[in-house]
Amino acid sequence: MARHALFALLLGLGVTLAMPAGVADQGVAPNNDEYYELYKVLVDTIDQVDRNYVQNLSRREIVDAAIQGILEKLDPYSSYISPEEMTRFRDDVEHKFGGIGIQISMENGRLVVLSPLVGSPAYRAGLRAGDHIVSIEGESTEGITIDDAVKQLKGDAGTDVTLSVRHSGSSDPEEVTLTREVVAVETVLGDSRKPSDDWDWMLDRESGMGYIRLTAFSRETASDLRRALNELEDEGLNGLIIDLRFNPGGLLTSAIEICDMFIEEGRIVSTQGRNTPERTWEAKSPGTYSGFPMAILVNRYSASASEILSACLQDHDRAIVVGERTWGKGSVQNVVELEGGTSALKLTTASYQRPSGHNIHRFPDATEDDEWGVMPNDDYLIKFSPEEMRQLVLTRRDRDIVVYHGEEGEEAVAEEEESSDTEPSDTDDGEDSEDGEVTEEEEVDITFVDRQLEAAVEYIRSQLAGEASDDDFVIRRILTIESTCDETAAAVINERLEVLGATVATQHELHERFTGVVPEIASRAHVERILPVIDESLRQAGITLAEIDAVAVANTPGLAGSLLVGLSAAKALSVALDVPLLAINHLQAHIYACQMSASENVFPCVGLIVSGGHTSLYRCDDPLDFTLLGATIDDAAGEAFDKVASMLGLGYPGGPAIEKAAQAGDPKAYRLPRAMLNGEGGLDFSFSGLKTAVRYKIAPPGNVEFNQLSLEANEVANLAASFQEAVVDVLARKAKKALKESKLTTLCVGGGVAANAALRQRLTSDAKAAGHTLHIAPPSLCTDNAVMGAIAIERLKGGMTESLELDIVPGPVRR
Repeated sequence: MARHALFALLLGLGVTLAMPAGVADQGVAPNNDEYYELYKVLVDTIDQVDRNYVQNLSRREIVDAAIQGILEKLDPYSSYISPEEMTRFRDDVEHKFGGIGIQISMENGRLVVLSPLVGSPAYRAGLRAGDHIVSIEGESTEGITIDDAVKQLKGDAGTDVTLSVRHSGSSDPEEVTLTREVVAVETVLGDSRKPSDDWDWMLDRESGMGYIRLTAFSRETASDLRRALNELEDEGLNGLIIDLRFNPGGLLTSAIEICDMFIEEGRIVSTQGRNTPERTWEAKSPGTYSGFPMAILVNRYSASASEILSACLQDHDRAIVVGERTWGKGSVQNVVELEGGTSALKLTTASYQRPSGHNIHRFPDATEDDEWGVMPNDDYLIKFSPEEMRQLVLTRRDRDIVVYHGEEGEEAVAEEEESSDTEPSDTDDGEDSEDGEVTEEEEVDITFVDRQLEAAVEYIRSQLAGEASDDDFVIRRILTIESTCDETAAAVINERLEVLGATVATQHELHERFTGVVPEIASRAHVERILPVIDESLRQAGITLAEIDAVAVANTPGLAGSLLVGLSAAKALSVALDVPLLAINHLQAHIYACQMSASENVFPCVGLIVSGGHTSLYRCDDPLDFTLLGATIDDAAGEAFDKVASMLGLGYPGGPAIEKAAQAGDPKAYRLPRAMLNGEGGLDFSFSGLKTAVRYKIAPPGNVEFNQLSLEANEVANLAASFQEAVVDVLARKAKKALKESKLTTLCVGGGVAANAALRQRLTSDAKAAGHTLHIAPPSLCTDNAVMGAIAIERLKGGMTESLELDIVPGPVRR
């Protein structure tokens, strides 16, 4: 009876005792008795384990193990999908699931939101990156696993789930009830998002170069891709890059439909199996997107359908392939339902051939010299190191940010995981992170450059330009030099504003005892440091001087001796390398630092530059068109910070020292003046009186030696906080006035003092209240640096190169 029950179970799983299909067709005499005997051995084995094994196992466990044992003899792509795994498998194939539409991860033991999916219930409810999910349906998430959280968040469309969510920066959790929907995971992505959170498909609007990233081939991928291409055509598409890196494949039908979009005739792919006849798919002319150059990006994790698309377009000379050799999966799997569809067998039934007839599949014994995968075109094989691969994932993840627009100064950082499949890596359901945890150490290296994408861009540009004449010159990498004050800096930057290498040598230790910059000492230090700084930037970029295509240098404003050192080095390099020389306006560069970190065009705007040598307001109609609105008539704000810090015995540089001391102080402890705010002075500034007022708060007028004063710690903290508050108040109110008078709604802020946290918080609050857009340079680009010298690319685009007659224009901007 036990064996009869096991036979019934095997039959219920879909295991038949009949002769395999196709045997008779192959002319092999049937031998049913042999098959029955072999099945009997299998059933007897299961029966013995079921009745006599030392531990009790369910029959389900035994049969599942038997099936897995059979499949282990096959290729790695054939597998059994148990009833417990079927729901997730269907979600993976369809790229749809019932849920609220968020990606989650564990961070420092907490369940956090990586990103809402655009348009999902979570997105509409205001959930955002960084939110801490405290509880689900009243149950604490402390100690929960990702898998358990996903099970609780998923559910049938139309059902509700209640979360307790603590937003970033908030102390109290908020209860949110969401109605689950069928959520479709995006498989067609762009380079970055628009302010509306929709994808921006254009990589370079000036040349009309589009960029589309496919993360998988689902049922909706082809139609979504067609919509993206139609949008690109409306915007003037001239060239296209399709990024298939990390794409593990998907549906064969989807890959075929997408191939047919780009070729007008000829073979797309063919398949042939042991018991299936050869089948060939041919392209059809209607609906073809043509007339523009294409490049396909692939890497070692591009597999299956990705290889079909890249091989097809490469064989038809429709696109070049750039990157690394692909995975090498040239087999087709059919899904055979078992148990009435509650479980399934994914079985390799055929292999496919590319149009050229070359092999794609990497067999177990294949070597690097064998033919398999899709190889990049000649000169476009660009292998990434493991660190480059990691940085590529992090960079793409950061560029997929979904920005939350509803709270003060907050920008939600979302992480779009790379889609995966059962071929190169485990399948992701679109809700939990592939990597599990995202830690603070996983930060993007700003010097990382996507060499594969850069090569694809250069190819498209060369095709759009046609065959260049000997007089044509394509700029790829620019060396920028900064030596306006007391930082010696150099950077290597490409046309896409990617930082390939950047180095800054500070001189704080040289000027500290003087509590300010001594020009002669600064210029001598520049002479000693400028060549090592350039060498280090080139080393980081992985290039030599011979690979530099232009040299740019800050020649105004600044200290005369310091400017001359940088200009002399730049001229020498321009002559030696026979490359163009470009001039950089240091103040314009400070505002351009905002553009370097923004995902959208920041111009026109009001520019507030606040540093040790400058405090000024500009109307900035474009990166190179600045109109002075106001400037300090005496001390710059940063200069005042240095002098007040010296009075308080806080050291040099004064900005960070004052900010640190102010954290323990009361900003209202001392009433300090705010000059030129009550109608007089327009948009000009004055900080000399404020500095003097602090001096008199420390000691009355007279010949006082400050180093002999002994101030209590709380007095120092209160004076620092009150001084900082006064400076911040003046800067914020003047900026607000400049926006009103100029009738602009965007404020960009740069310069060393822009790194001050109190100033950033005040400007953020004011922008929210007024409905303005605020861009503040990241702290690393606030102090003097050469990365902001990327503004030279704007001059290059305008044909504004310089002769060797270029001279310095020293001095601060003063009224």
